[in-house]
Amino acid sequence: MKRSSLIKPVALLACIAGFSIMFAGCSDKKADETEVMKTGYKKEIVIANSTDITNLDPQGSNTAVNKRIFSLTHETLFRADAQSNISLGMLKDYSAVSDREYEMTLNEGILFSSGVECKASDVKFTFDRAFESSFTSKSVALVKSVTVVDEYTVNITLKEPSQEFMMTLTDETLSILSEAAFAENTAEASSIGTGPYVLEKWVPGDYISVVKNDKYWGQKPFTEKITFRLIGEGSSRVIALSTGEVDICLDPPPVELSYISDDEDLSLIQMSGSRMTYFAFNMKKDIMNNQLVRQAIAHAVDKDNLIIGALEGRGTAHNTTLNVGLLGYNDNIYPYDYNLEKAKSLLTQAGYPNGFDMILTVTGNERNTVAQILQAQLKLIGINISINSMESAAQKAMLNEGGHQAVIYSWSNANRTDYTARNLFYSGSGSNRMFFADPELDKLIDRALIEPNVEKRKQLYVDFQNFTLDKLSMIPLYTDILTVGANAKLKGVKYHQGAKHDFRYMYIEE
Repeated sequence: MKRSSLIKPVALLACIAGFSIMFAGCSDKKADETEVMKTGYKKEIVIANSTDITNLDPQGSNTAVNKRIFSLTHETLFRADAQSNISLGMLKDYSAVSDREYEMTLNEGILFSSGVECKASDVKFTFDRAFESSFTSKSVALVKSVTVVDEYTVNITLKEPSQEFMMTLTDETLSILSEAAFAENTAEASSIGTGPYVLEKWVPGDYISVVKNDKYWGQKPFTEKITFRLIGEGSSRVIALSTGEVDICLDPPPVELSYISDDEDLSLIQMSGSRMTYFAFNMKKDIMNNQLVRQAIAHAVDKDNLIIGALEGRGTAHNTTLNVGLLGYNDNIYPYDYNLEKAKSLLTQAGYPNGFDMILTVTGNERNTVAQILQAQLKLIGINISINSMESAAQKAMLNEGGHQAVIYSWSNANRTDYTARNLFYSGSGSNRMFFADPELDKLIDRALIEPNVEKRKQLYVDFQNFTLDKLSMIPLYTDILTVGANAKLKGVKYHQGAKHDFRYMYIEE
């Protein structure tokens, strides 16, 4: 019997304006307890990752693969579900003193995995540290001050009213950290959180395992241990799933999907995603900083052919610099049609009538295939691509240092327009793989974040897209369909169109 389900795209909140937020009826600590009385759960669930986990510090990475770990070991002040409904996370209560000042009170008795109680001082410490990180500083740029009111209460004051502040506080990069752990200067300080799981062991390039946190204050998870294994080769991930070596296979290759859907012991989960894959140019490198060159490349990229060749047609061409569904998203303004003659003409104008050589860095099977197709496409206009295929951790280190010339990368976001705009394009952002910097664009991003009128804010984000498409520091390529293969008995996973799947309360009955 074929077991396959399709989760349709959710209607995202267009805007969170003036902090008139409709919270979910209750904290998800009490959700999904239907099966809680049952016994006989599989003790360990193994998940096969296509890319490596590279960082255990919530303030050190914005990638979905790392955030899946952060959501197990750490917690945030607020939580957001896949439909962008916001609920209280670690907070007992909060109040808006004004449109730029908030008082937030923690639940008492929340313990870090180290056994130390989480208090208001830890919230302040987390924000103080976030101001210094290239991955989080842009998210808290509007925060003027964080003041400890009493043992469990903080006052957060903003410089200007923000239209995404509450949603920002749901992001895993602002998970609350233990000030005491960092004061002790332990190597594990950043991995100490208040989540339902605690780090057991991490072997970079191989696996990471977490086990139940016996000090957890909320609903206890059903599964004793969760292990994420790196299996970079797609077919090997599917084989491991079919033999029972792993219970979940993330991102199985399109060519292998029929093997999963035809197996009665497996389930195939598919959902329209918000993960945007793009072709980024390092603006600090010669040739790549020539706008005419970048425009020529854009006219030489056949996205439809790319999607057929790399994804077996399981994706859609992405033609703008915001993720699908975000406020202001407009995919009708892309000015670069597939036109080889125009591409050759632009190369000649740029001073490269005979083309040039370039290096394209990638990681993983899918992006390697994408690179090979781009290699063939750009050869038609004289550009010779050498593919630099790396392990994900090594690639991440190279990108952070700016050692790449160009890279195929992706960005997942389903509910915060500023989050995409600010992280990908703001000057100095740790996720700005193009090293693009433009004060005019920075000001535009800042204006959009504080604009209270929804229609005006939408227009500012349309202006943002026109601006970034004109400068073209990256070429948006496609949005894929997120696919997961799993043990048919698996229950309790909350799949997310931004690939930040929630594994906290999953289980397999035995």
